Amino acid sequence: MVRTGLSLIVLAVAPTVLFAQTNKPGVPTQAPKEAENAATPVDYAIPGNRQVYLQRSQAEIPEGNGTWVVALETSGGLVQSSRKSITVTSKGHVTIEDPGGACSYDVEGGFPEIDRLIGEANEAGWGEDILQPALTSFCHDCQLKKLRLNGRSASGEAYGHSAYWDETTLARLRKEVVALYRAVEKINRECPQRER
Repeated sequence: MVRTGLSLIVLAVAPTVLFAQTNKPGVPTQAPKEAENAATPVDYAIPGNRQVYLQRSQAEIPEGNGTWVVALETSGGLVQSSRKSITVTSKGHVTIEDPGGACSYDVEGGFPEIDRLIGEANEAGWGEDILQPALTSFCHDCQLKKLRLNGRSASGEAYGHSAYWDETTLARLRKEVVALYRAVEKINRECPQRER
């Protein structure tokens, strides 16, 4: 009985003694984290039905005002090794990358039709304020397309736009962006260096 009573007294007094020892005046305590030093949670998740793009280096915008560079990348589909891209500049330079390698050539006079379509797409807006259609697709076997435009306006101001889609979501893009895509898609993908 004495032992039980002594145990109860120790249990009642011990927390007070321990608490008193940890809060002694003059002993530094851990400072609370400031808002600017606190870790910000980041969501690195990507939708499960989208493949990860490796970031390609962007082609340089040609010198001068009113110039641009358009890149069209295709990846995915049933044959995952079918990744290919074509890059076109306002000065007429074409670069093609596909599983067969990379090559480039120049088109004299540039691409006035694509230049006109870029002006129309920029004027209409690319719809970047809405969720990209490819992100809302559930087609796991579809080829994913990415159209990227970087340029300088006539006044020298830099701009950039991009659009992503697959076969099931192409209709959700603005018609001006689709017209630009179709024009780039028509460009000859055979390099003179590859012809035998």
